[in-house]
Amino acid sequence: MNTFILLLIALVFLASFLFFLNTILKADVPDFKQLTTEEEPVKMQGKLDDGIFVVLYRAGCGWCDKFLSWYDENKKDIKANVILISPRSDSPGFEYEDSFNDISEENKAIIISTVNSLANSNNFGFPCFLYGDEISMGYDEQKLNSKLLNK
Repeated sequence: MNTFILLLIALVFLASFLFFLNTILKADVPDFKQLTTEEEPVKMQGKLDDGIFVVLYRAGCGWCDKFLSWYDENKKDIKANVILISPRSDSPGFEYEDSFNDISEENKAIIISTVNSLANSNNFGFPCFLYGDEISMGYDEQKLNSKLLNK
């Protein structure tokens, strides 16, 4: 009987501890909705000028890390203006790389509007790429080679 009570107390303690850990770990993650296919996909809020390629990535995302490694290896051969955007870790919203300041106000407005629409959508995942009037989600090395390296 004493063993049963001790086991029950241990299980309650373990469950409480796991709940506590889960609550703490979720606190640092931006509030993005779960990826689903029931909602209409977000469309670009305009057409970006040729040569602008936007990448939304998130720290700790394995596919984003894979893209960033690919980007570092191929950066010297890329002719496009690649703009990296990531969620802020200290507040809501996004952090835009300095090259964002080098594009026209019209392109900035398209990017900001599209990024905000994506962040509020159920059909969004990292990494996400914006170019022309297209949105592409997920790491696809063949598409990157085609779009950025003309291979």
